[in-house]
This record gives sequence, C-alpha cells and structure tokens, in this order.
Amino acid sequence: LDYVFSRNGAKVVSSQLIGNAAPNNLNTDHAGIVATLSINSTVSERSADLPEHAPFPISFWQWVGIVLVAAITALIIRKKRS
Repeated sequence: LDYVFSRNGAKVVSSQLIGNAAPNNLNTDHAGIVATLSINSTVSERSADLPEHAPFPISFWQWVGIVLVAAITALIIRKKRS
C-alpha cells in the first residue's frame, strides 16, 4: 500500500496511483503516486521537535577509514615479512 503523509499544517487534497508497473521492469510492487497538497501559511501548527539523542560515536565513513588503514597496514607487514 502506498500512503501520503503530511504534517505542519499541510493537508492532502487528493491523491492518485499512476501506472501499474515499475519502470524498466524493476523488482518492486509499488506504483507511482501523485498528490495535491494544500499548504496554509497562516496556520501556526507545528509538529513537536524530535527528542534529543547522543550521536553514534563513530560514523560509517570513519569505520570505512579504519578498515582501509588496517588492511593497508596488514599488506605492508605481510610484504616486509616475505
């Protein structure tokens, strides 16, 4: 099922599924969806802020860098031993 979610005063006026197959025979069961939204700039509604949380101490790319440095170091040590 495909849904249209809205928040902060935006209202869904209409929505419609378009097409019945994914382009280029992709492995998906989702059709396209088109929606018309009404946005009222005078509405003071606002969604609540997300709760604060501590960021993960090491990011994905830092892990990638650590793995690359470890792999290169292992190759250098292996080359020197042979």
